[in-house]
Amino acid sequence: MKESIGQAFIMNLILFFFGILVLLYFGSINYSKAYKAKNKIVNTIEKYGGWDDPESPNTPVKDEVYLKLEQGGYQTVVITGDDLRKKCAAKVLSKQKRNVTDKDIEDLNIVYPESDELTNRRYEFCVIEHKASRGSYYQVVTFMRFEVPVVGNLLNPAIYGETAVLYDNPGLKTEEGE
Repeated sequence: MKESIGQAFIMNLILFFFGILVLLYFGSINYSKAYKAKNKIVNTIEKYGGWDDPESPNTPVKDEVYLKLEQGGYQTVVITGDDLRKKCAAKVLSKQKRNVTDKDIEDLNIVYPESDELTNRRYEFCVIEHKASRGSYYQVVTFMRFEVPVVGNLLNPAIYGETAVLYDNPGLKTEEGE
């Protein structure tokens, strides 16, 4: 009888550590996807010299970002543009330890997602434009996704990145160099 209790305890211990390893494995995969998505967005913004002009019907930066995220397997989520803007502002302003107001969101100059976007299915990332003395730079925030019931909505860590300062940006560059 003594051996059977010891054997059950060891089996439970092995299963517990196996579960921890599986969680670490899935966490590292999700972190890797979010990190790669952030890098793809930053590289595309730097390639074109900025984010798309909201007045322009042509959106080469956004189109290329969407294509790269789709090819990389970054998941889309059902969320409105305004909710994503609030979530992004909360993550960026979390160091100030206060509630995020609509004025805070407006002051951040979030260029993606636009608040009036109609689609509810989108990639979960934010692009924030910051003005510097010689130009502007962009902060990119991507989010890790865990497709686990109940816990998945609670765990949503952010990955932050920034572009280099983009100088003298009279217009976006195109791939042809126009």
